[in-house]
This record gives sequence, structure tokens and C-alpha cells, in this order.
Amino acid sequence: MFFLYPVGNSDQRVRRWPWITLGIIALCVVVQVWGMFVDLRVVQFTAQNRSLMPWELQAEVAKIQAWHPISMWGYVVTEHGPLRMISAAFVHDGWGHLLGNMFFLYTVGCNVEDRWGRPVFAGVYLAGIFASAGAYAWMHPEATVSLIGASGAVSAVMGAFIVFFFFSRILFVWFFWFWTRMGSGDFSWPAWAAIGLWFGLQVLLVWLESQSSCVSVAYSAHVGGFVFGLLVGAGLRITGIDHRLDGAQQARFDAQVAEEVYSVDPRIAEGSGMLRTDPSAALALFAAVAREQPDEGSIRVLVDGLDVHADAADFDRQLGVAMHWARSRRNAKLAVSLVRMGVDKGASMPLDELDWAYLVTAAAELEDAELVVFATGKLLSAYPQSRYLPKALFETAQAQRRAHRPELARTTLERLLAEHPASPFAQRGQELLRELETRA
Repeated sequence: MFFLYPVGNSDQRVRRWPWITLGIIALCVVVQVWGMFVDLRVVQFTAQNRSLMPWELQAEVAKIQAWHPISMWGYVVTEHGPLRMISAAFVHDGWGHLLGNMFFLYTVGCNVEDRWGRPVFAGVYLAGIFASAGAYAWMHPEATVSLIGASGAVSAVMGAFIVFFFFSRILFVWFFWFWTRMGSGDFSWPAWAAIGLWFGLQVLLVWLESQSSCVSVAYSAHVGGFVFGLLVGAGLRITGIDHRLDGAQQARFDAQVAEEVYSVDPRIAEGSGMLRTDPSAALALFAAVAREQPDEGSIRVLVDGLDVHADAADFDRQLGVAMHWARSRRNAKLAVSLVRMGVDKGASMPLDELDWAYLVTAAAELEDAELVVFATGKLLSAYPQSRYLPKALFETAQAQRRAHRPELARTTLERLLAEHPASPFAQRGQELLRELETRA
């Protein structure tokens, strides 16, 4: 027995609780529990009434099963209308079916809801239900089997997700159980590869579905929902509506953070009033608050101040506070954005050894090859004896290979092998070097 589920992504940091996504998950679980109790009631009734004639037992069991969510809310193309399309999206055929859909929804839904806001996300999710059910009905106009499950609507959210988080990495966990042997683990994959492979498989299975009159999985609903979400996401991006929606969410979040932070420490309000007249003193106040109360609110105030009001000297003086917080929280996106900000300002960025080492990892995680090379160069020049250099050199070689610069990757690997032959990364570097030479 083998299970593989997505459990999140590298950009899954939201500004507000994704109540629509979580509410959908909760409602689907409640419906599943209801169905489970109906199934248990059928088993109990059957066990207690073995003396009934088969047709009598069947009739009584049918009365109980009429209360099952599939019977009450499933969508049959030849019998039901739009309301049943909606209700069917909250019904699942077993816990495996439910868990797969809900893990996928959590993985992509939180980001899309955070980007567009709750009302728009709810509307797109609802429209995805209609689009996916409509695709199934178009392919199977005479179907008499109930269509159930959230997979079509979740596919629509996946389509929208890939438009805006193409380079995000999706984290998967796996578990297997075979006789007395058990195992588990996790790995991550780029979203474009994981979702692209999934969609390609769905297209192939749709073709197989079209050749069969007996359908157990509505792959056409998956493809229809995904294409719908992809078109909606692309349309909102091209028209600039997405930018306005995301900006509105950010404005609400900034207002909330400001209100929370101002109420906690009056120095934030004091510093805000000084930004135009004395930005250096204001940024020093923000940094002091962030150093004493290192939470997301105080750090955001400091980062926003550095971005808008700091010159190179002020940026260098206060950068360390924000970078230390980003490293402690493993916030790769913030760490990388801070360095990009410093480069734009022409700052020297006097960070410590651990910060530069983390930046190499953070840039590699975000597949930012240029910044991997930059951070490794800073680590080499500022800390030539650093124990983090072997890993940094290996990460740099991998980034150069991904950027299709094999000659630079070979040079970096040769340096790693020459200067750090005893490092565990030297062995991995040797393997990568052989791979590059074989391809050459």
C-alpha cells in the first residue's frame, strides 16, 4: 500500500486566514462523516435483520441509503440541475478520495485565496464546479452514475495557481506499508513539473475515458476545471485585475499590521511621523522595536521602511535585524528580496557568515541562480575559511547547471574538489562533475 499527498508549497505564507479554503475542507469532512454513519447504520441493520427475505432487506437498506450524501446530493447528468452540481462537490466516495482532494486544495487554495481575497476566490471556486461538471456532462450526456467530489473545482484552483506560482515548489509526503515493512519520507518538486505531469496524465486518461462507457473517475471534469482555472488566472493577470486584487489584499494586511504594531509599541507611530524629516532616526526606531519584539508585524514595518526610505548607508545599518529574522523563520522569499533591495540601492550589505550561508540556500530553494552565485561570492570574500563554503560551492554549481552554464559549473566543482576534498559535498560534486562530463 502506497500513499502520496501534497502538503504545502514554498510560497505558502498567507496574509490572512484562508477561511474559504478551510471552510470547504471542514464541510467536506462533515459530509464524509455523515456518510460514514449512514454506512455503519446499513451494516448494523443488515446484521440485526438477517431473518428478513432478501427483497425485504434490500428495500429497507435502500431506505437507509437514501439518506447517504451520494444519494441526496450526487449529480446525475440526466436527472439533476445546477444545485446538484454544487452539492456534489462536497461529497466523496471514501476517505482516500476525500484526503487526496483536500490535500491538493490546501496546497494551492490558500495561496489563490490570499491573492484574490475571499469573495473572488469563492466565486472562482463555484464557477470551477460548474465548468468541471459541465465538461463531464458534455462528454457523458447520457450518464446515469452520480458525479461526486471536489476534484473538478480543485483542478480549477490548480489552474489558477500555476499562473502565479509557476516556480513554487510543492512539498509531497509519502508512506508505504507492505506486510511488515513500513516507510515514509518527503520531497519537493517544482510546481510547473508536478502540476504539468498531473495535467498531462489527466489528458491521456480523458482519452481513455472517452473510449469507455463505464467511468469510475471523471477525468474530463479534472481537465475541464483545470483549463477553466488556467484561463481565469491568465485573464486576470493580462487585464491587471489580479494586480489590483492582490494590491487590495496587501493594503488590508498593511493596515491591520500597522494597527496591531502601533498599539503594541508607540515608537512605531513616532517613527512613522519622522520618516519624511529624519528617515535615519525613524529606521533606527523601527529596528530597535524589531530587535526587541521580533514578530511579523514589526519586521514588516522595518522592511517597508528600508525599501521606501533607506539610502545605502541606512540600509546597511539596519539590514541585519531583518535578515536575522528571515533566517530564523526560514523565510527564503524575504531573505532574497532583502538582498535584491540592497543591490538596487548599491548597499555593501555587511552580513554575518550564517546570513550569507542561508542566502545561498534560500536562493537555491527559489531557483534564483544569479543570487546563488552572488551570495556564494560574498561568503567567499568575507569568510574564506567558512565551514559553509563546500555546500555553497555545490549549490552554485547546481545553479549554474540549471542556468545552462556547464563550463562555469565544472569550474566551480573543480574548485570544490581542490579546496574541500574531505567534505561530504565533494563526493556529491564528483558525481555531478561526472554527469556534466558525460553530457558534454
